[in-house]
Amino acid sequence: MREVKGLLFSIITLLLAFFIGFITGKKSIEIITDEVIKVDTVYDKVVFDSIEYNIQKHDSVIVEIKKQIVYETDEAVNADDSIVVEQFKSLAGAN
Repeated sequence: MREVKGLLFSIITLLLAFFIGFITGKKSIEIITDEVIKVDTVYDKVVFDSIEYNIQKHDSVIVEIKKQIVYETDEAVNADDSIVVEQFKSLAGAN
């Protein structure tokens, strides 16, 4: 009888410890998720604006390069033979 009471006491203690551990763990997870709130600060806004400015600057450079390529292609297609020969000579290094 004494062994049964000891075994029953051990089982109840383990179940109680497991239950307390489970509740404590669940509460700590809730606390951690509640604390992680990203606040939009002035610093973040400045960084985002800077990144956006750099993207727009690079986009405008790409657009200008595309326009220049289209212009040069049109010039090459519409050029007459004498201009093409002179451009080839200047590129080839012949005087």
